Amino acid sequence: MNTAATRTIKPLILTCTVLLGACSSDSNTRVTADTSTLIENAIIHSSSNIGVNLNSMSAIANGSTITSTLTRMAKSAPKITSSASQYNNEVEDYLRPTLEGGNATLNRDGNTITIDPDERYICQQWFDNQQQDSNSTDCAEILTDLAVRIIATTDDTGTLSYLYGGEDLLAIQYAPASGGYELFLPGAKALAQRSAEVTDNNVFLPETVEGAIKLTTDVHNATEGEEAGSISAAITQAIHVRSEVNNFDFELGRSTLFDIQSNAATGDGSISIAINALKLAVGDLLGSNDFSVTTIDLPDFTLAADIQKAGTEVLLTDVGLGRGPFTIAIDNNEVLNVEIAKFSAHYNDLTREAEFLTAFDMSVLYSHSKAAFGWIGDDSSLHIFASTPAGTLFSEQLNGSTKVERGGPFSLKSSYANGSSADENFEQDVLFTSGQCFDDSSFDDGFELVSCD
Repeated sequence: MNTAATRTIKPLILTCTVLLGACSSDSNTRVTADTSTLIENAIIHSSSNIGVNLNSMSAIANGSTITSTLTRMAKSAPKITSSASQYNNEVEDYLRPTLEGGNATLNRDGNTITIDPDERYICQQWFDNQQQDSNSTDCAEILTDLAVRIIATTDDTGTLSYLYGGEDLLAIQYAPASGGYELFLPGAKALAQRSAEVTDNNVFLPETVEGAIKLTTDVHNATEGEEAGSISAAITQAIHVRSEVNNFDFELGRSTLFDIQSNAATGDGSISIAINALKLAVGDLLGSNDFSVTTIDLPDFTLAADIQKAGTEVLLTDVGLGRGPFTIAIDNNEVLNVEIAKFSAHYNDLTREAEFLTAFDMSVLYSHSKAAFGWIGDDSSLHIFASTPAGTLFSEQLNGSTKVERGGPFSLKSSYANGSSADENFEQDVLFTSGQCFDDSSFDDGFELVSCD
């Protein structure tokens, strides 16, 4: 792709990312505010909710002792920063030209405002008014089939929808303290197809593109330093993207990618994830030749984490795989199998204690077989099995070891078989009971019983 084409498409992609929309609905109550007021409110409220939640999440992440512990373990300490006002202004700068200005025309029928935007004006604003720039010319041609619709439910709430070639592309449910932003993938494909045609970029777009992604935000407190609210991303319509040319097939059922609740004033927050029916088949990814097909299957994965006590404790619930293992295979030869029974646990970063509230069972099987990897495989394999019953409490000791403070036992079995050299084979089967401490082994890659002092 040439540089000009890249600059042309970039703002379109950014706009799609920012404006993830929501389904529209009309109101039985006639809204009496004038049209210019309704448009202005749609602009302001469509761009004013995400930044507040980003600030709240930043404050919790930067103030949490758990975050500090994780960054120490990673030997880095990045700071998460955001500016709600800066973010809101950037979103508004992209939105406003699509709704007013230039030679845009509009019609109003009751609560519905239909806008035919001035594509050249939009692109001139996006490209800093460089009227002769080929980027803005290509951009205007790409946006020829863009249409905008506002359905107001009150003076400052409603739905702002973007359509491309008559298909739903983006929609935004807006209100002073909430927003729902949904991107419809078939409409996005139509936009990408037109962009490729205008810029003479020979891209092979997938034959099948289905599904929709939605971002939802709610603001409970917008006071600086005390921001509180929620932000979530979900697959609202099952995604299916398939390309025969690129030997690619991806599916993802209706899922919650993340749902984050945050309160900067208290330092408390939560996140939940619920992935459903993820499947991927792609050629020439992990195998030894261009004809190998790698398949990834994740029937489900769930996680809920509550950050408590001003960021010093975390409660994990419903963590794991409930409908089968996570697997990766090459040409139907399984190379990875991960099973994690759903469990709950509590961690206190001040006392450095972790308690399993339910039983924990995990197994990991990896095979670097010649059947899967061809000439680069050596038939090496790794097996790991770990388990501990409900009520087991682990604590970190001053000497760096981990103690089974209560409950147990903690069982760990692991083995490694090197297909090239038996001298590197490894096997371990250890059991640590209540009152015992363990640490990394000084002799091999496993754990060993050590003194707690």
